[in-house]
Amino acid sequence: MSKWLGWALGALLAGVFLFVMCPIKTYTPRGVKFSASISNAKQLALVTLEYLADYDDRFPQAYHTNEDLKQALHPYIDNERTFQSINPDGSVFLGNSVLEDRLLSDVADKDNSVLLFDSKDWAKFDGRHCAFADGHAKFIEGFDHRMLEVELVGEEE
Repeated sequence: MSKWLGWALGALLAGVFLFVMCPIKTYTPRGVKFSASISNAKQLALVTLEYLADYDDRFPQAYHTNEDLKQALHPYIDNERTFQSINPDGSVFLGNSVLEDRLLSDVADKDNSVLLFDSKDWAKFDGRHCAFADGHAKFIEGFDHRMLEVELVGEEE
């Protein structure tokens, strides 16, 4: 019985030692701020879609600055931090000015049309978080402002 107790105590001490010396990785590979920022972009995209539902699918007349976003979407979001990108270099979300005062039905390719985006690149990852007109959000490496062009219904390429 004493051999078993000694072995159990040794195993317990080894487990405690490993727990203390090898912390569990509980964050995403790119970091918590990175994940929080894309979550904010997604939330802003979804509340923009709510706004569109309330205003007959028409985007706000002013939509390109962070202040414009706050003014238009404030009734749908309580937390001011949602409008921040959480980029370590300091950034806010900006709306795509091409969409100002347009109808959502005018947008031909909603899943590839940028709705809003980080105002600055994430230096460590060389890209920006973007949210799209269909409500999804993702990180775009090598972001280029030409990505803000929106294909409209009835326009020829």
